[in-house]
Amino acid sequence: MDTATLKEALLRYAETFQNEGRPFDFLGFAPLYHFPSTSYVVQVHGVWIDEASRRSDMLEMLVARLLTDVPSNVMRFINRITICSSEEHVYSTPQTTLINTCGFMLPSVPHNFLED
Repeated sequence: MDTATLKEALLRYAETFQNEGRPFDFLGFAPLYHFPSTSYVVQVHGVWIDEASRRSDMLEMLVARLLTDVPSNVMRFINRITICSSEEHVYSTPQTTLINTCGFMLPSVPHNFLED
C-alpha cells in the first residue's frame, strides 16, 4: 500500500470531523507489524472522544465513518482503529506516520508531517 494514498484518505476522513467541530488532536497510522506491511493500525485522539460517556459508542461511530468516508481500495489495508487518550501509549514504530499531533504528547515522534 502506498502510504501517501493512505495518508491522503485519512486527511479527508479527519476533515469531515473537523468540519463538524470535532477535530482530532492526534491522527496517525502504523504498520500492524514491526516491518513493512500492507496492514495498518489507525490511531486517533480527540478531546471530544475523551469527553464522551461511552468510548464504545465513539469507536462504533469512528469505524462507521471510516467505512463510508475512506475508499474501499484503501480500507482493505486498514486492520483496525485505536482510540488513544492523553495518558495512553501510542503504538509507535519507525514506520509510524503521524498526520496530526496538535497538542498531543507522544513518547517518541519518528516523523512529524506538520514540520514538512
